Amino acid sequence: MRLRRWQMSVAVVVAAAVTLLMAVGSTGAAGAATSTVGQLDTSFGQGGVATLDLHRNAFGQALAVQPDGRVVVAGSAVSPSGAVQNVVVARFTASGTLDTSFNGAGVDQPDFGKSETGYGIALQSNGGILVVGDVDDQHLSQFLVTRFSGDGTLDTTFGQGGTSEIGIGSADDLFGRGLGIQANGNMVLVGYDSTQDATIEGLDSQGIAPAGGHDAILHGINSGELEGVAVTPDNEAVAVGTAGSSPSNLVVARDSTIKTISFGADSVGTSIAALPNGKVLVAGDTDVAGTYDFAVARLNSDLSLDTTFGSGGKAIVDLGGTDYANAIAVQPDGKIVLAGNTTAGGGANIGVVRLSANGAPDATFGNNGISVIKIANSSLYGTGVGLQANGDIVVGGHVKVAGSTQENLLAVRLHGDTTGKSGSGSSGSAGGTPGSGSTGGGSAPSSSGAPTLSGVSASKTTIHEANFAPKLNPTGAGKGTVISATISEAAQLTLTFTKPAPGRMAHGHCSAPNRSNRRGHHCTRHVSVATTSFQAKAGANTIAFGGRVSGAKKLPPGTYTIAITATASGATSAPSTVKITIKH
Repeated sequence: MRLRRWQMSVAVVVAAAVTLLMAVGSTGAAGAATSTVGQLDTSFGQGGVATLDLHRNAFGQALAVQPDGRVVVAGSAVSPSGAVQNVVVARFTASGTLDTSFNGAGVDQPDFGKSETGYGIALQSNGGILVVGDVDDQHLSQFLVTRFSGDGTLDTTFGQGGTSEIGIGSADDLFGRGLGIQANGNMVLVGYDSTQDATIEGLDSQGIAPAGGHDAILHGINSGELEGVAVTPDNEAVAVGTAGSSPSNLVVARDSTIKTISFGADSVGTSIAALPNGKVLVAGDTDVAGTYDFAVARLNSDLSLDTTFGSGGKAIVDLGGTDYANAIAVQPDGKIVLAGNTTAGGGANIGVVRLSANGAPDATFGNNGISVIKIANSSLYGTGVGLQANGDIVVGGHVKVAGSTQENLLAVRLHGDTTGKSGSGSSGSAGGTPGSGSTGGGSAPSSSGAPTLSGVSASKTTIHEANFAPKLNPTGAGKGTVISATISEAAQLTLTFTKPAPGRMAHGHCSAPNRSNRRGHHCTRHVSVATTSFQAKAGANTIAFGGRVSGAKKLPPGTYTIAITATASGATSAPSTVKITIKH
């Protein structure tokens, strides 16, 4: 199936944000910043801030800085039809303007006709951009890796048409979160399954699972979720995540060695960085007297705590609010940069912390090592961090500007110093509540060579159950509703049914409620529940629908979004949607 790339209307800074840029500040927990290092670099974007408005919700979940200083933000965005979410990747120049050499528009959001999410990012030596997440395929979530070429277009030589879906041969849902690249180009993916088992998988450089692969489930991690992975100088993959409950703890896994790190209360592991000497840094957050703070630990190569770091190998930083660390980067001079979210200063803000190599706060950065980035009346979420060659610090994520309910992709840059040039970075996942876009029907544009859909509508949007399978171009009136669609040529019409379901947010992912995400905000998932297809003629077509998708499968009462696509000669139109409510 040829893939559709949406032509998007973009703006580097949304108009609502422009009026707020004078209010953007960089403050520490105790007041105004006392050092230029750590403050917003106003030469980046507009006032230090660059955003991308896709006119629908978009959530930046990861960031990478390319060798030439260009900034890549990846995550998920509601599809133009509003029916599903897609992986989205945008690139800004080193100075924070939208890079229109990237897919001709600065952004790419390929639509595979499924619901996909992006959470982690990695750059290949050939310029390829890899994004890891998950995909709802046939009502089962699986790991997903998507590769984009350096010019921003989908690399269709990778996997199957640009993506690789990985399951573990079970009925459990899989959620991909982190991605590491080994010296031979092979990839290591980490995440978890729906039963809270930590999972790890492997792919070769072209998106194919190698013979034998990696262990699918890491036994010995109780109620585990892996969120990040790094590759050490000796080419070993080391993963970080969370294990257990009441309290939960950071957990680190390397081959068969599993290390649990206790901070004395509920703790979450989100990100990891490998050091040149074989040690690793792991970061996340921990509950301190009812309020979460940034937490970081340094481990020796055998995963024992490096007691020369912080206090007994661990350090906790209070930014002045409820603080969640989502990403980590390490400067060549050994200083450690943590980025995430904080309520310090009121509202949702980006929090950045810099520590000395020994784990102590770096007094030369911000206000005693802390910088809080705030836009008045707006909500900011920091999910990834990277370093530019001059030592500047770039944080990616998403923003909900004042007066709007829409989330936009975001990058901000802080002044660094000349001792912090280059370095490694990682992106974790972050909070924020995804929403759904509009789902109105009507005509849908097509990719080059694909059929064109128009006139998509339903005669009734509320129906009572009727005991018949869908019928293409029926004669006479019947019960239920009649869905109309006009296509430019004979094609296969496919109807995909999705419905909202309750969920809880956990590090940026809206998943089914469970004990590990019980403290997350309520959110709405959009779950694909059924599909049905017909071979339709050119011109006007109708489908009689009464609540069944086949003779054997009946949809329960509820409200469904039906995404309709047309496929001919391997090319598929963009989806058009209608909403149907089924009653008893």
